[in-house]
Amino acid sequence: MMLEQVKDRADDFSGACNRLLSLIKMLRSPDGCPWDKVQTPLSMRPCLIEELFEVVDAISRSDASNAREELGDMLFNTLLTAYMYEQNGDFSIADSLNDVTDKLIRRHPHVFAGKEFKAGLWDSIKNETEGRKKDSVLDTVPDGFPPLLKAYKYLKKAAKQHFDWTNVADVRKKVVEELEEVDEAAVSGDSVHLEEEIGDLLLSVVNLSRFYGIDPSSALSRANSKFYKRFTYVEKAMREHSVPMSQEHLKDMERFWQEAKDCDNKSGH
Repeated sequence: MMLEQVKDRADDFSGACNRLLSLIKMLRSPDGCPWDKVQTPLSMRPCLIEELFEVVDAISRSDASNAREELGDMLFNTLLTAYMYEQNGDFSIADSLNDVTDKLIRRHPHVFAGKEFKAGLWDSIKNETEGRKKDSVLDTVPDGFPPLLKAYKYLKKAAKQHFDWTNVADVRKKVVEELEEVDEAAVSGDSVHLEEEIGDLLLSVVNLSRFYGIDPSSALSRANSKFYKRFTYVEKAMREHSVPMSQEHLKDMERFWQEAKDCDNKSGH
């Protein structure tokens, strides 16, 4: 396979997909890229997770240009992984695409079969029609999910079974209660108990986020970005004023932190 087959940009979706797939096959060929040739679906897991978070970050920042790039990267890694399975004879890329199309048609009878939409229809089809019913509704949440995402999914699943608070005031009260229990555990000096109570506090905050309709992973990602921006502002300002980052100069750091916050507020962030 020669470079000439993939070097020209395509103007349509089908052509662009075929171009990318041709490139993937080239990279995985005997004369391809040393890194791409040795990858497996298992080794691709960190790449897939990283690309997904980069897509989410671009979307959160309303950066369409970066979202365009990151979505392309995610599609590449997804197709690359699917092609590995195709090479192993497990299934073809076409099988995977047809499966998801069939599944979405099946799960939208209110769109494709003219049936009335009912709450819980999606889960009902998954459990009954597709035979995915588990002993517990929580068993449908993949065990490999990051803890924050898993907590959010657990709480959403439980809420669908009517195991939920009736109002946000009670959810906030639970957060305060868990914080008090963290304080008590901290005084006791029992690190194992303290870890447990901090976990309970985090879970209650995730539940508060869910109750407000906010995805906690997206919220934390935005907070991380904000912290990074403000802290690097402090670092730069301290260097420019020849002030070391030390406990003795904490007031200076706080002053520059406030400046960074003011800049964010003025820019609407």
